[in-house]
Amino acid sequence: IALAISLSAILQVLFLYVIWNKRSGNTGGKKVLVFYFRIILLGICFGAVLEWLKIIMYRYINAHTFAGSAAVCLIIGSAFMALLMTAGYIFKIPEIHEGIRRFVRPKKETNGYNL
Repeated sequence: IALAISLSAILQVLFLYVIWNKRSGNTGGKKVLVFYFRIILLGICFGAVLEWLKIIMYRYINAHTFAGSAAVCLIIGSAFMALLMTAGYIFKIPEIHEGIRRFVRPKKETNGYNL
């Protein structure tokens, strides 16, 4: 069911963007569509790697217990973040670069306010 909902959302966004592009005469639409498809392919690759990792982990971790399920979630989530940061660096995604910069060098607080 989750896969069907995800595919439906992806297709709806794609169709709405194409329709909006035609009506507004957006000149940068092709760049956005290329980026969109690159992100979709990246997501498919992420899904395959994370599913493979989950299958491997189920051999060694009993996911029928709370502690086992929590461990699987923690490991999969950490792997996802590592993949996302790596992809952001490779594909030079500005939002990921900015997020890494903010995490590594957070703003200094002055009188309790971030300036």
